[in-house]
Amino acid sequence: KLVEKFPDFDPNAKNGEGLTILTYLVSKTAHFNRYSPLVCHLIALYGKELEINDPNTKGFSPLVMASRALYLHQKEAEAVIQTIFSLWGTQLTFVAAEFQEDYPFFMACQHGSVELVRKFFDFFPINIFHKDSKERNAFMISAMNETPDGARVLASLFRRFHKFLHLDTKDKEGNNIAHLCSKYGSPVIKFEKLHFLLRKECPLPVFLERDNKNRGLVELLSLFGSQEDIEAFELLAREVPKLLLDYSTSEGKSLPAHLLENRAWRAVEITLKHKLFDWDAYFPALSLLLLSEELEIISRVDEVLLCALSESSAESFDSRWTNYELLLREASLQVQKKQLLELSNERRLEIKKTMAE
Repeated sequence: KLVEKFPDFDPNAKNGEGLTILTYLVSKTAHFNRYSPLVCHLIALYGKELEINDPNTKGFSPLVMASRALYLHQKEAEAVIQTIFSLWGTQLTFVAAEFQEDYPFFMACQHGSVELVRKFFDFFPINIFHKDSKERNAFMISAMNETPDGARVLASLFRRFHKFLHLDTKDKEGNNIAHLCSKYGSPVIKFEKLHFLLRKECPLPVFLERDNKNRGLVELLSLFGSQEDIEAFELLAREVPKLLLDYSTSEGKSLPAHLLENRAWRAVEITLKHKLFDWDAYFPALSLLLLSEELEIISRVDEVLLCALSESSAESFDSRWTNYELLLREASLQVQKKQLLELSNERRLEIKKTMAE
């Protein structure tokens, strides 16, 4: 109605802060979901009459500001960015200040969909060579993508630019691409991104390296609750066993010690199942736990011991079983522990019978 009433209105006129109406509207990143319909309507009314590269007081163009809104309002921001690309495409320009974390392409890689990232590359393939202030390239930034499209964005970049990508590159914080995959996103998204790297035969050193805090890949996964992170751990056990065999934490602890200290029972069973570690690696520490005062973990410790026994060879089983029985007798001196341990009798008999056969 205002446009009809004021046909001579200049859409590129600036307010007291030097902002055009388009620049003013897209700068409202915190409330972008409310302002994005106005932005799209304004572009539909005036089209290429609008100064699309006109910066705000910080030197950011409308495209940069719309890209910054991806983090909070992905759907609405993508609609605006797609509209901008459809009208102006290669006429879009970037200033030097934008080659930081706020650079539109980096924001798209970290917070956008695979379709949006492809759109940026269609118009500006040179983006693949740019790095942000932390020395992260496009592929590394995509590893930080926390959206459901995270793994697809990685795959899309890999397919198109694998000749130019160096998977062993590190940023200023000592993170390589595997570290970034493990740090960002829900457990499901982390798993999908790591799975992609393994399928693409990412070099083993990438998984073995540590960040600047001397943390390895296993310490970056949450192995003590999330089913998906446990699945990611099993994926590593299956595909890169050397990583886990040689692993030590930033404090110099072996992987078995790290897992038991954090009560990561499922992860312990995975290492036994894949024969990365055996009875000898776990028995001393498990013995101490079984004789401790922590009644709530007795059944779980016994279950892990039985799992280790069931994975033993026929030659070593008898001596290990003898040690196990001696340990049970000592633990059963406490009435409460005896009651808890008796629950596993049927499982013990089953294992003993299987090994005898």
